[in-house]
Amino acid sequence: MTIKSAIGFLSLFIVLQACESKFAELPQGNQAAEATFTSVIDDRVMSRAVNASWEANDVIGLFMLDNANKKVLKANAAYVTARGDGNFVGKAGNAVYYPEDGTAVDFIAYYPYDEQVTDHTQYVLDVTDQSRQQDIDLMAAVNLTGRTATSPTGNLQFRHLLAKLVLNLSSADGSSLTGIKATVQPLISKATIDLSKESDNIELGNEKKAVSMCVNKECTQADAVLIPQSFEGKLKITLSVNGKDKEIETNIAGNIEAGARYTLNLRISNTGGNTTVDPEAPKYAKWFETPVITKADLERSDLKYITHYMRNGWTDKNGSTSRNFSLFYSQKLKFAYWVAYPLYAKCMGKQDRTDAWRYDDMIDKSWQVNLKSGFGDGYDKGHQLPSADRTCDKPTNEDTFFFTNVTPQISSMNQEIWARLEGKVRGWSKATDTLFVVTGAVPPKSNIQYKKGMAIPQYYFKALARRISGTYHTIAFAIDNSASVAKGNYMDYAISVSDLEKNTGFEFFPGLDESTKSQLDLSKWQ
Repeated sequence: MTIKSAIGFLSLFIVLQACESKFAELPQGNQAAEATFTSVIDDRVMSRAVNASWEANDVIGLFMLDNANKKVLKANAAYVTARGDGNFVGKAGNAVYYPEDGTAVDFIAYYPYDEQVTDHTQYVLDVTDQSRQQDIDLMAAVNLTGRTATSPTGNLQFRHLLAKLVLNLSSADGSSLTGIKATVQPLISKATIDLSKESDNIELGNEKKAVSMCVNKECTQADAVLIPQSFEGKLKITLSVNGKDKEIETNIAGNIEAGARYTLNLRISNTGGNTTVDPEAPKYAKWFETPVITKADLERSDLKYITHYMRNGWTDKNGSTSRNFSLFYSQKLKFAYWVAYPLYAKCMGKQDRTDAWRYDDMIDKSWQVNLKSGFGDGYDKGHQLPSADRTCDKPTNEDTFFFTNVTPQISSMNQEIWARLEGKVRGWSKATDTLFVVTGAVPPKSNIQYKKGMAIPQYYFKALARRISGTYHTIAFAIDNSASVAKGNYMDYAISVSDLEKNTGFEFFPGLDESTKSQLDLSKWQ
């Protein structure tokens, strides 16, 4: 071969190699920019459907397409978040590099990763087996389009393509729910999904099957991942308890929507061998912190649920008047079983305590005790929503002095251990945008004593939930209404929210999974 021919051959070889590597994955020594990603899911940083946050070594699948002609340049590359912080990089041998010539590209990402996926427009899904929901709760991100190496790190905005159905289960009569099963009516459980589309992206199969919901080991929650679809009438669920079936008609009517989370709260009784279910009341004003109120509770003539709204002109993101607090009041006890409220920095300012003691205008006076002169005999008028939690302005503080917001609380208990806990709660609220609080009072099961006609609680409780870095944390406290605990450490009375639910019979924070409510990680509450 002549030198001239050799040079020509070499030049051709270089050109061919350049063309071949234009969109290909490059070795780590190359200077081309590697594509890396941060992520959010449903506008929540670092979150996902299972356990509410990314876990270490979670893997997503990534497709890179030419922005102009939509040709796939890299198919199903595996990207991992090694620390579970939502930052994704290519696994060994999977890193994707931007084209060196500046060609704009699109990215399509999905979770959970499946190495068998070769076509992003033909993702085959089967939700029949609900035993590992993290393997079927499909999410996709298609927001990164027209990207170039000038901005190599993109933020993947994942969205849920399927729906989640959650049943919060509790016993209304103390009977065991061990072995309970929950089955959703026959629905289409197989589909083919085009990951690149945000709508009209599901081709449903033809066969319908009943879906067995996944029940946790405590038998307090059942859930299922469902494919979006239409159906006739209202969705039905069958509960099986102690060999007996009970069909429930839900309020989910006509269709299941992509990305929706449907939460149903059911109280179950097995008295006399008959299974009865008291579902959640269909309509009442509720927020993240509102405990579940059942239909039967709402229909009782001796119980009253009310919400006080801010009188200072504050509005929420939807333009509606902001809530101050809600309470669930007993005519017989003359106090609220619980008071639920959000706590955030804006609520706390420089307003002095108003001591504006008065009747609650939303509850009949005959249900209330006039407490302008107090209880006496070593009892304080103990707030459930503390006055110090509402110091933003005069009207807001005044509303904490409704007679419906107080109970006869042992003075030393109220002024010492309880006051220290209330102060700590305000401190915890500073680590998040909103701390969700439920404070309550529990009467003795028998031999109830009264002061001025109001029942004396046996103990008080608080249930707390806050979100930090996209993950919810919960804790609860139950402290006796006794002088003997006054000098104690409130952290000695910390319990899980799930345990508090078992003790009180109330369902707290129904929007959270059981795994979140059963945790008791004191290191998160120092």
